[in-house]
Amino acid sequence: MTRRITLILLSLTISHGISFAQKMPDKDFGNSRAPVNMVMFAGNNTQLIAGGFMKIWDVNNPSAPLYRQFEQGMEFSNAMVLNADISRDGRYAAIVSAMRLDIYDIPSRSIINTIRGIGLTGVAFGPDNSFAFVNNSGVMKVYDIGGQSLAENKYKSTKANRVAWSKSGEYMAIGGRGDEVVLLDSNTKNPIANINIGNKAVTDLEFSPDNNYLAIAQASGSITIVETSGGNPIKSWLAHQNGTRALAFHPSGKFLASGGDNNMVIIWKIPGWEPAESWIAHETAVTALDFSSDGSMLASGSFNVPLVGSVNDTRIWTLDRSYMLAEGIDAERIQPEEAVIQPALKTQDPVNLPENNKASQKRLALIIGNGMYRNGGVLANPENDANDIGARLKGLGFDVMLYNNLDQRSFKMAIDEFGTKLASYDIGLFYYAGHGIQVKGNNYLIPVDANLSSENDVEYDCVNAGRLLAKMEDAGSTTNIIILDACRDNPFERSWRRSTHGLGLAFMTAPAGSLISYATSPGATASDGSGRNGLFTTALLEYIDQPNLSLLEMFQKVRTYVRENSGGEQVPWESTSLEGNFYFKLQSN
Repeated sequence: MTRRITLILLSLTISHGISFAQKMPDKDFGNSRAPVNMVMFAGNNTQLIAGGFMKIWDVNNPSAPLYRQFEQGMEFSNAMVLNADISRDGRYAAIVSAMRLDIYDIPSRSIINTIRGIGLTGVAFGPDNSFAFVNNSGVMKVYDIGGQSLAENKYKSTKANRVAWSKSGEYMAIGGRGDEVVLLDSNTKNPIANINIGNKAVTDLEFSPDNNYLAIAQASGSITIVETSGGNPIKSWLAHQNGTRALAFHPSGKFLASGGDNNMVIIWKIPGWEPAESWIAHETAVTALDFSSDGSMLASGSFNVPLVGSVNDTRIWTLDRSYMLAEGIDAERIQPEEAVIQPALKTQDPVNLPENNKASQKRLALIIGNGMYRNGGVLANPENDANDIGARLKGLGFDVMLYNNLDQRSFKMAIDEFGTKLASYDIGLFYYAGHGIQVKGNNYLIPVDANLSSENDVEYDCVNAGRLLAKMEDAGSTTNIIILDACRDNPFERSWRRSTHGLGLAFMTAPAGSLISYATSPGATASDGSGRNGLFTTALLEYIDQPNLSLLEMFQKVRTYVRENSGGEQVPWESTSLEGNFYFKLQSN
């Protein structure tokens, strides 16, 4: 029988004597221009997933994201992350945004499953990569990673916005804007206890690594600790004036981090629940926290909106080791049994490669370099870039269609011919060097005969990149690769009423089995270069025929090369929906 427990506040504490320490972040990831409602370490602590508009960062390189999903050109361009969790094996991330839940495969950085629904608010992974999600009507559903429904229950009193699943898989909890947090038996999905929280909205729920405690954060500023074995609240205190927003247990189980509306992060000792360390972490409210699996770092995210201005809203902090050492914990060496150590990305063994990497595969490439613009000046490198990439691809087994300085009619004919031929090939690659531009969110490649006296001429005088994507998708080839060294400034804009200066190509969603590579991040521009080749193509030529280097690994090396050789001003990146690894060159060991 369900027992109802009325919560009694055991201590209200500004009397904890918390000091407002000054502390500098170890890493600062800048301004996301959106509330950062989740931060999660991934890739054996080498990556940080954050959102806001979801991004994946290299922990050791905060200069630019490795990947960003929702910021530009997606189905829901304003689909900010509301809540998220990472699977026990570290492979998958579940991301809740407006009316949808996406399951990401982290190594390939691609969506593998999408669940749509009204009012989705929270998600949590359990054992065997199953996951639970809730909506604001109090409905909880449980699915397996393949999208098969396993269970569905409704808890009317919760108006749920958060769900948590204990590390052991034994317990679950849901809470929201209602009167109760419900502690559940995860096997039966039946309540163990209904914990009355006095109509104060739940902002976060976290189980301790040893499964002994459930921590509840509330908009009132309180933190409540519940003993899971009996569902009994054992401690409650005012942690952050005006609201506690985020919680995270240290992987040792001996500390709890909290963040709130007073812009502070506080580390609480367990079981005494006294503060061990505290500092002002952000200019605005702290909205998300996560410890690295080795316990040495804490990531934080903060509230942010465009009106706030330039706010550094995503950070990583190195913890004070003194109080941890006093508890017998070396925060740089800890590897607790409960910690999730995520596998590093590995190059697939060439002996067991998928069919699209075997010698029998047929490869076709369309290469276009446009530099001799009749009405827009001359670019020095595109012809050299196209010729050199074409020659290199021939040596890698591609049949190459190579063209330079195409007018609009010839450009479209080349794309159409490529699409027709590609139907009998396994691998398709399109490379373009030249001027490219985005207008009204669409990308256009500029032929050499274009005469763009206004923005309205672009649609009629240029080639929409969507034409190329459609042809490749229709061909049905196993893998498609699109490489756009085309993010140079618009040479025609001086005569336009509205300047597009600084607007490079926009984000495009990669069709299934595809990768789109940009010479620089969408919305930014790239230089033409001063040598024989542009900087981006120089990097491609450096790595494209390196043996046993997967496609994603190659572009990671290209990104590092370009970023370092441009002083951080140009950062290539990719959009991908690849379903397996691809190698330009394989070599037996």
